[in-house]
Amino acid sequence: MALCKNRRCMKQLGDSHWGEGYCSRRCMATAPGYDPDESAPLMDPTDPTGQWEICKNLDEVDFMMRCAEIHPQLPKMLYLKKKKKSLRQIAAIVKMPHTTVAHLIARTRSA
Repeated sequence: MALCKNRRCMKQLGDSHWGEGYCSRRCMATAPGYDPDESAPLMDPTDPTGQWEICKNLDEVDFMMRCAEIHPQLPKMLYLKKKKKSLRQIAAIVKMPHTTVAHLIARTRSA
């Protein structure tokens, strides 16, 4: 089992956790070195439930920006992949052949 990342707490984590490994919201906010801007998720504004996140933190936002340099629609493809869409479904949405979508998504491993 994993432990809470807050060095002052170190409780054992259950099945769910806050942020990147904290036992509670309070624990996450009071952890030394916690930066709310860096750790805040970027949520999908088109989701009526407000539960779909586009990126977990600023590192993922930077990654998506590098992917946009490879191809302008690549961040959208990655987001759809995260939402468990198949390559053929993604290809239909972005109006590209599924082989091109697969090739572009495979290029993200080097980005």
